[in-house]
Amino acid sequence: MKRTWRHPIRGDHLYVRPPRRVRNPNRTAKVRQPRIRPRRSVNVAALVASPEEVESNPSVRLRVVGIVVLLLFGVMILRLWGLQVVDQKNYAAAVNANQIRTVPVPAPRGEIVDRSGHVLVTNVTSMQIVLSRVEASQHPEVIGQVAALVGATPAQIQADLNKGLRGFGNQQFDCVVLSQTLQAVRDVPGVINEILRVGHIGIVSFPNLAFRPLRHILAKDGRAPRGYGRIREQWYDTPDVRFLSITDFEEFCHEKSVRIHRRIGLNTEDGTEVFKDPNLDADLAIFVISSS
Repeated sequence: MKRTWRHPIRGDHLYVRPPRRVRNPNRTAKVRQPRIRPRRSVNVAALVASPEEVESNPSVRLRVVGIVVLLLFGVMILRLWGLQVVDQKNYAAAVNANQIRTVPVPAPRGEIVDRSGHVLVTNVTSMQIVLSRVEASQHPEVIGQVAALVGATPAQIQADLNKGLRGFGNQQFDCVVLSQTLQAVRDVPGVINEILRVGHIGIVSFPNLAFRPLRHILAKDGRAPRGYGRIREQWYDTPDVRFLSITDFEEFCHEKSVRIHRRIGLNTEDGTEVFKDPNLDADLAIFVISSS
């Protein structure tokens, strides 16, 4: 009896089922063998060999070092190119700004005009002459030249400050400068009074003993301060007879009714002006004073 398949939709059509394959009893089935990959051998001697037994290759190391050195030189050359060529103008302007400083000098009085704009009182430019003791001792002929310019005698120019300035009249000069001499003067009140008598304005400068490094020498080493700022001589050969600080001079001006128009503290070692605490960080003080 043969089995047939009936069509699922058209049931009246019958299809004969294909005969089933009969397995041959004499045929043996193939057994699949496992796939074996060849084993890689490991050189144990190369793993545990000493550095002396391994052949070195210095040429590779030299090449790597050479490449690194060339890269460093290239970076340095590019940086120099940028400094010298690309940013040359900017750095040149910065250098000039550090060397040149504009200091405004306010006029003591402006022009006085009437309601029509006509000038009634104006300012007149005047010359100032500064002669230091060092220059006078090195070049004595300068004393006569200065005396001829100011209309005085050489004796008046060489007059001792401690004896006063009796050879000069009251308010004879616009400005009198006492540059780093105050510490060598014996009669400080008398000299200040004479300066303000013969001049409208006095400019006084002196080294500041309260400079930070000088304080450390006195407090830590217990020795006379020297070697920093404007104080360089030994205690036994210095021409200075007294030492003062910026605060000391301010108190002196307050006691003697001397008016301070401006105070400038300078750090001459750094070449800068000190604004925050000049009594501590400035080694040179400059005062613009007048009589009150």
